[in-house]
Amino acid sequence: MPINTNKNEKQQQKNLFSYWLPNITKMGQNVFVHSIRYLIVISSLISFTLVSANTTSFSLTVICMVEGSNGNITQEELQGKNTAYFKRLAYSTTERNSLFSAAALGSIISGLAITSLIGRFGLRNVLSAYGFLSGLTALALPLAAATGFIPMFIIRMLQGSAGPAQYVMIGTVARDWAPRKSIGSYLMLLSSHFQFGRVVGLPLSSIFCSPTLGWPLLYILLGSLTIISFMFFFTIFRERPEIHPLITRVELQKLGIKPLSEKLVTITTDTTEEETSKNLAIPYKKIIGDCVVWLVLLTYWSDEIGFEMLGQFGPTYLNRVLSIDIRTTGIISATTYLLSVGVKVLAGWIYTHLPLRGERARINIFTALTQIGMSSCFILLALLPLAKWVPLWSVQLVYTLINLFCGLDFLGVIRCSQRISQQFSHVLMAWNSMISSITILLLPLFVTLIAPYNLIHEWSRIYIIIGIFQLIMMTFFFIFCDTKPRDWTITSNNITTNSSEEEEETSE
Repeated sequence: MPINTNKNEKQQQKNLFSYWLPNITKMGQNVFVHSIRYLIVISSLISFTLVSANTTSFSLTVICMVEGSNGNITQEELQGKNTAYFKRLAYSTTERNSLFSAAALGSIISGLAITSLIGRFGLRNVLSAYGFLSGLTALALPLAAATGFIPMFIIRMLQGSAGPAQYVMIGTVARDWAPRKSIGSYLMLLSSHFQFGRVVGLPLSSIFCSPTLGWPLLYILLGSLTIISFMFFFTIFRERPEIHPLITRVELQKLGIKPLSEKLVTITTDTTEEETSKNLAIPYKKIIGDCVVWLVLLTYWSDEIGFEMLGQFGPTYLNRVLSIDIRTTGIISATTYLLSVGVKVLAGWIYTHLPLRGERARINIFTALTQIGMSSCFILLALLPLAKWVPLWSVQLVYTLINLFCGLDFLGVIRCSQRISQQFSHVLMAWNSMISSITILLLPLFVTLIAPYNLIHEWSRIYIIIGIFQLIMMTFFFIFCDTKPRDWTITSNNITTNSSEEEEETSE
């Protein structure tokens, strides 16, 4: 009798999915038959692109807020309006900087909690909850801005709390839903949501920062789209392919995963996923005591310093130090992000088709490309402006190349992080997110100490320090780092992600 109940529950789940995804189970009539993994990736990419856009749009819309207008409204025009709403948006420089720091602070706090939340509630529920939270905070942001600085600070913290979820999504979806030979392509595509978020958010911000529309409408639009996208994400996403109600044996074979036994298939999907998460006791003590983990985290930190240096201070460097006008600065920044997406897609394809047997060689190649490429460009960026005869376009080219090399770290150090941690990859990905947030908080202090006057020779010192640090970390990475799964990933339950990947690990 219980068996029949389970079968009925399973049939009800299939009917529910057929309601949301019409005809998806009809073979030969839908593109996603035997290809649910593509639907998972598309849903994840779109949903977390919107999460990224919710946060990054603030960098432009804050200009509208601080000026007390929608960008082009004069003070005389403003006085003819209901100014009670606008006057509360006149933040001081300190308050404006605090609102940027609030997002990083929220990300750090969330990074400390997300692994425990996943262990208690399951990956699917936690990722969806962070997505809904991002959408709700976007909807609430205009009201918080009108209320005062403190509510706005809280909303910005809640927005930033979704940061670790973005990293966890990249690692877990690529780990569990990619065929072994395509993991590199999946990593690069999923990580492109950071760039897509800026490509979507920044142009929309400039459009809505106008007297006709107004910046509050931007957050209403983004918040609504985010909630809708995560409704679909929650419906279609599952932590493990073998428990997905729409998965087929053909697709499981493509993923290199053995199907569950008939007994396990009758268990409801939610129960199986919840039990899977709870059974994974995270060995924090062993992870923290592993030198390889620290080496991977420090190497990633060296990459992140370079990435955030350009993200936070790149426009300042181009405009105030190199005297490039604001319009050209914006064009260069937008072009850099678009080129980065293209390079990521191309690099993922190259990673997949490299004629190499083991993963370690691929990881080492792309780590070297990232570290050597970024460090060389930073050193060039330090030296070229000092030479008066060097044309300005060459400095702009080097600036663009740094961003392109930085995007390759997901095929190097991030892939290594994912590989050594296996089923605990969400732990290291959450820590990587915390490193990014800590870097965002500390970098302004570092720049203020080294380059207080925004002089060329001051910025040259900063770039040389970063370049040397990246070369040092690359050297340590090649000498001491190991790409095989660590001993603490071996559990009594022997829960693994991909059987074909295990075979490669034992053969290396």
